[in-house]
Amino acid sequence: MDEWKRVAWSDESRFLIHHADGRVRVRRLPGKQLLTSCTAGHTQAGGGGIMLWGTFSWATLGPLVVVEQTMKAANYPNIIADQLHPYMAFVFPTGNGIFQQDNAPCHKARIVLEWFEEHTEEFHLMSWPPNSPDINTMEHIWDVMERQLRAQTPLCTNISTLHDRCLDICSAASMASDKQKRRSEEENREFNQDWTESFAFICNPDGLPTCLICHEKLAHNKKPNLESHFTTKYTQFYGKYPTGDARKKAVEELQKNNNSQVPC
Repeated sequence: MDEWKRVAWSDESRFLIHHADGRVRVRRLPGKQLLTSCTAGHTQAGGGGIMLWGTFSWATLGPLVVVEQTMKAANYPNIIADQLHPYMAFVFPTGNGIFQQDNAPCHKARIVLEWFEEHTEEFHLMSWPPNSPDINTMEHIWDVMERQLRAQTPLCTNISTLHDRCLDICSAASMASDKQKRRSEEENREFNQDWTESFAFICNPDGLPTCLICHEKLAHNKKPNLESHFTTKYTQFYGKYPTGDARKKAVEELQKNNNSQVPC
């Protein structure tokens, strides 16, 4: 998990004014294929659209950039220099960040690879397997944005409205992500402050508890789960488990009886 926290994911996606889900099938009687009830109009190329480039990491969502026309080797270096570079420096100030990009031709251009080589001391470029879009987590963000965009009313009628709505959705997603992260941090602090004083648990980096006595890792850090584990295995201490030096001594005694050691 700690290694994946060092990765900044990136991708491009096109959003159209009129989204098409593919073929539309209808049931009709012979000779009625041209009736208005059996036909549907469409606009060429979805009525126009915009291409977006984005990046995100465990820490926060990165910039969302509107790409003029299509991404090419001529404009991609400007994006990584002006948008990606400051983002990586901010999120990974120690230089341990890893940047992910797919194998699109514009990403593999010589000028692009030379730029990454020049900045290898600031962050590293991930080696990406070919034809592997499904393992890029940025795809999930595009999917959420697309769904929210199509759920809004009235529908987009021009490029300007489409552009503004995409940026608004991304901004709202960033704030929601930060809010969820703060909530998780608060829950972990509550766990460390309250339940570790009442039960023999430590909190792992992923926020889940590990029993100091038997080394079992629980799936949740909620009170019922802690009580259930502790009362099932160590009933004699439940409700009167000591704190401070007495707690440390009791844990050592239980560990001795269980032939286990405190994890580092």
